[in-house]
Amino acid sequence: AVAGECGWTDPTQVQQETLFSIFGCGKALLAVLLHCLLDRGELAVDESVAKYWHQFGSGQKAAVTVRDALEHRAGLARFGGLPRPGLRAPLAELGRWDLMVERLAMSKFNESPHVQSDHGLAFGWLAGSLAERAGGASLPFLLQERILQPLALEQEVVPLERPASGRNCDDAAAGRKDSTRSSRESPGQRGSSAFVSVDSAASVLEDFGSNAATATPGINSGAETLGKTTHGLDPRLANHPRVKRSLLPTFSMQSTARGLAAIFAALGGNGAVEGHGQLLSEGHARWIQQEMAQASSCDAESSDRAAK
Repeated sequence: AVAGECGWTDPTQVQQETLFSIFGCGKALLAVLLHCLLDRGELAVDESVAKYWHQFGSGQKAAVTVRDALEHRAGLARFGGLPRPGLRAPLAELGRWDLMVERLAMSKFNESPHVQSDHGLAFGWLAGSLAERAGGASLPFLLQERILQPLALEQEVVPLERPASGRNCDDAAAGRKDSTRSSRESPGQRGSSAFVSVDSAASVLEDFGSNAATATPGINSGAETLGKTTHGLDPRLANHPRVKRSLLPTFSMQSTARGLAAIFAALGGNGAVEGHGQLLSEGHARWIQQEMAQASSCDAESSDRAAK
């Protein structure tokens, strides 16, 4: 069952095949991909990342393991694409995969290693590049081959590329000329002084090297950041074709609700999804569940100790 409209800039009714920007859920897809590689013996959870990605061992990071990467304990949570921790690179650079991967590999710890902290954008480059080196292929290819094809989800999940015309929410508001949809609302109807017009949004993204583009849409903090409105991220920027074509896995992926649910279902069961296929071996799926249960138990114990 489906219900509702795509969003406040796009009144189109949601359909089963509607694609949504999944943003941080892209991190989950990358984690699933690493588990696919672990399941087939192409990665070992307690081996160092540097064993597969030699350059990553610089900056005293040689002891960071695959497990650390999966658990967001790699000590790189504040890496935003620039050598100085906590700063975000401009969108023009964030979408350059080779540049970001190289900078991450050469960077030093910006958080205490082995201490859990959400790695955000950094997780995309860390997990994605590790997968490429262990799997011997590009990240988009591996996502297709190891996750989408086994589960027959090629039409449900769109990783790192421009989606098919007319299927993604707020598509018309992204400035695409091939879309026939239009929003019934004007900026003034939402009362947002930070609202960015379609023409303005498109013109900013036409030149990623411009000074205006250095304010990364929806990523940098601050109410004045380009692409932010009183309703959060302006979807016309997030769905702009040039952004969608960027290899920025924790920001650019899209999926139907049904597709994302199928992938998560494989983790919660025996590695297979009825009507779709087998993603992981039953043994590895059970191991994931045991690890998650143990982690939850440890978190609960830590909370109890803190309360006392």
